[in-house]
Amino acid sequence: MKRSQMIGLSTLTAFTAILATTVPVEAQLFGRTAPGPDGSMTNVRAARIEFVKDAHDFGVIPDTGQVRCTFSFTNVGNDMLIISQIDSECGCTVPELDIRDYLPGESGTIEVRFDPKERPGKHHKNITVKSNDVSNPERKLGISVEVLQAVRLSTPSIALGRLVYGKGATGEVTLSSDRSVFNIKSVHIGGPHVTSEIVKREVAPDAAGKPVTSITVRFTVDPAAPKGILDRQITFMTELSDLDGKGTVEHMVRHHINGHIAGQLQVTPDRFTIGTLGPGEAFDREVRVYSLLDKPFNIVGVRIESQSTARVEVSQEFIEVAANKIPVIRLQGTTPQEKGAFNGVVYLTTDIPDEKELEIRFFGVVRSIGRGPIIAPPGDGDGTATKPAGGAAAGDDR
Repeated sequence: MKRSQMIGLSTLTAFTAILATTVPVEAQLFGRTAPGPDGSMTNVRAARIEFVKDAHDFGVIPDTGQVRCTFSFTNVGNDMLIISQIDSECGCTVPELDIRDYLPGESGTIEVRFDPKERPGKHHKNITVKSNDVSNPERKLGISVEVLQAVRLSTPSIALGRLVYGKGATGEVTLSSDRSVFNIKSVHIGGPHVTSEIVKREVAPDAAGKPVTSITVRFTVDPAAPKGILDRQITFMTELSDLDGKGTVEHMVRHHINGHIAGQLQVTPDRFTIGTLGPGEAFDREVRVYSLLDKPFNIVGVRIESQSTARVEVSQEFIEVAANKIPVIRLQGTTPQEKGAFNGVVYLTTDIPDEKELEIRFFGVVRSIGRGPIIAPPGDGDGTATKPAGGAAAGDDR
């Protein structure tokens, strides 16, 4: 019987019941709406959803295409079942349901789609089905899957680290696959100043003797790339033979290349960290300045900018490392009398044309008066420590 016919028949039955008796229609259709005299709930009007299965295992699948499964259910209650919401744990698992309400005895299916793209490894995902089932308003469905990469990368990303402005850089990644057909059709780089080229292609057997094709791609950073963070998303569009070997499919692989382009001068550490001290307490911190190109340079000027009341002086001296004189910048002074944070910037002027000025920040905190390092006070004679006046233990920083 079609669903429209069922609804029509139910309506006719209800209309006949109204003419024949004064008992409410819902009681004629669905039984009691409250517990009976004996407390029995067996005939109470209620929807109840029952699934044929509540879990599905896709097994081991490649990451080249989506997979689907269905969860069948029936409304085994005596009231209209209304499915109000279906939630999944992540965007890789998409449940689909066309009809939201089901008559007593009516069945339906929930289709679940899993996208394995860029999700290698084992996964277990839950789907939550929310309905008006009074005994179980939230039902959990689960899927399990293990995703194998059709194309493997030699490194998760190309990390170039710190780059010297004007020098450029290169990095490589190798893509490999055991499919009988494996080619890189295109490489898209999400930004300027980086180019790519395929530098090697080879086929060699793996540990099981199966031939594996490896393709190495080299990326080159233009020396004209500006200073700052370099972060580019790489998209490889590859061609692979399908699983039955009768054709080919396109498969997208994402990658990243990143680095930090800065000048030839490096400050180590990159800031003056003063830490937490008491009011008016003296401090002495230093940083060293290196040339990453091993070229001589001079610091011809130093100045400080700060809004705090800390007394701060900066000076320059040299140490000898491997027959090279390394500038040491020393920051000395005393902390402010006021509680709280204080900070500022030390500016170094150099004789390098492309790097006329360096910024070195300093930062510190002044704690409340009397909150110094924890020192065990003398005991009372019975082995217990005494607290200083005011009741707070020394060093208590509350």
